[in-house]
Order: sequence, then structure tokens, then C-alpha cells
Amino acid sequence: GGAGGRQLRTAAAPGAPSGPVEGRLALASLLAACVHLARQGGRAIREVHAAGNLGAHNKKAEGDSREAQTMEATEVLTVADTQAQHVIVSGLQSMFPGIRIVGEEDGAPTASPVEPAQLSDVPALPVSLDVPAPLADSLTLADTCLWVDPLDGTLEFVRGNLGHVVVLIGVAVRDRPVAGVMLQPFAGGDHGLVTFGATGVGVFGDSTPAIGDAPEDFIVATEERSSQTPRIRQGLQRLGGEGRHRVGQGCGQNLLKVLRGESSVFLQAPGSSRWDTCAGEALLMAAGGKLTDLEGRPYLYTEGERSYVNERGVVAARTPALHARAIAALVPADGDQGALAS
Repeated sequence: GGAGGRQLRTAAAPGAPSGPVEGRLALASLLAACVHLARQGGRAIREVHAAGNLGAHNKKAEGDSREAQTMEATEVLTVADTQAQHVIVSGLQSMFPGIRIVGEEDGAPTASPVEPAQLSDVPALPVSLDVPAPLADSLTLADTCLWVDPLDGTLEFVRGNLGHVVVLIGVAVRDRPVAGVMLQPFAGGDHGLVTFGATGVGVFGDSTPAIGDAPEDFIVATEERSSQTPRIRQGLQRLGGEGRHRVGQGCGQNLLKVLRGESSVFLQAPGSSRWDTCAGEALLMAAGGKLTDLEGRPYLYTEGERSYVNERGVVAARTPALHARAIAALVPADGDQGALAS
């Protein structure tokens, strides 16, 4: 995921299977639909990969003749991205008419139109959700917005590093994440490996358990590009005495590693976007973790903003204490503010 994206809306259709009562969305129905559509999007991604014709190109510059593998992560688009987004967004629009969606890709028509999805076709979640009343009451059509990255890790997908690919659907209410679905299409067999949940409810999924405690060693995860920026490099050096760091591409899979206790903290320089972090932030909060910018401030997920880029970087941690340790390591030394600009 990167810069770009646009708002995608549909008008409410009379008698359509929206599920809401007085404009309210049922969390169990919404999450079940997101899990179902994430799996369908994952299937579309696997089919494009199996066919071998990815159609990779630079979505920001027409006529760019470079090999896709040499492009920036925020530039690459494939047929799989647009097909997965079409499946997910059209499905959500049919099931929940009037729902607000911000998707990374532009929803361009694909060669294979999707049958209108019905909420009645969606399998129930494998768990019963105990939803706190304040969350249930807050899930209105007016206040809820879904943030969709149909294929996080596009550049790694093109390179054949399929473990880095994640389908992300985040649910924000009044501009803050409350629920999310994260699907790894190339893990867990034919249906992919899904992790889902909501704040105050819990985190669930195909893996049991779906989450893990923070590792005993202090392990910091970052991306190659981020590790080369002065501020992240300083943070890694300061934290290096307490543990070790690992480099892996893709915001989604790095957030999953924190959630599962494979990493303590994920540090990312500016560059990812709200659709990369919405689902993961919701699940981290549901598991007792924390995600902010490099200063420790939360992001707002506001539809219609001038930019959706996480322009102040990302710190995601399995616990608030680990988060505080990472934030302290990122504080510029006196006189270094200019040199350590993110």
C-alpha cells in the first residue's frame, strides 16, 4: 500500500440486504462479510498468480518501461490488486448499501464482473462475539468507514515473496479503528489464513491461538527502506543492546508478526498509508497492543483527507510498555532534530 486511493460509495437501494437497523451495522454481520470477501479477494490473487500474467505496471506513471521489481513499493500495481479490490468493494457495496469505503486502488472494471454478493450467502463467523454496547451502538452507516488494501505487499508479490502478501480490511468508527480482517492468501491452504477481531471483543482466526504474547527477547521488526532512514537507524542502534532486529517487507505482515508475538515492535519510516494500518491497529488494540506515529501520537482515519499517507511513520508494539520503550529510543538527541528528520 502507498499513496493514492479514492473514496468509493454507493447509494442505498430500497430492499437491499443492508442488515442495519435504523442505519446501524451489526458487528458480527459486518466482520463475517469482511472475512468472506477477504477470502474471495485472496482467491482472486492466487488465481492471477497461478495464471502467471500479473500485468505489473507503474500506477503513478504511464509508459514506465522499468521492470516492476525495480520500482518503489508505492508505484506497483498488478491485475491481482484491481481484481481483489473489485471483489471486496463491490461485495461490501451490495451487502451494505450506503457504506463508506476508502480503497487503495481505483476500482477499475475488471475482465470478469462479479455476481452481486448477498449477505445471506455469507457463512457465519466460527465464534460468537460478545460486543460491548458502546461499540454496537457506535457502528452507524454515518460514522463507519472501511479501509481496504486489497493486496498489501504488491512489490513482494511481483518478486514471488508470497508470504509477504496480506489482504487488509479495517473498520473505523468516528475516524479511529475498531475492527479488522487480515488474510494471508498464500498461507493456510486453499482458503488462506485469516485473523479478525474488534476492540473490546478479542482477536480470532484460523490459527489457534490467533495471537501470541510478546517474545521474551526484545525483537524489533522493520523494512529495508525504513532501516536506512536516520531516525529509524538511530532507534535500531539504541534498541540493539536490548535484543535484535529483523527486516521484512510489507506493513500488514509485520503487524501480524507483532500480533502473534514473533516481534516485539515494528518500526516504519513515513510511507505507508491508512489502509495499510487500519485493520492491524484495530487488532493490536483488541489484543492490548498499541500503534502510533514515531512521536507516540495516534492517527485519525478520516475519509476525504488531502492525503492518506502515514506521514509521521509507524510504531506498533505488542504492549504499551514495549511501545514506550520504542518511542523513547526514537527521541532525537539534542541538536539532532534536523539530521534525524524522518
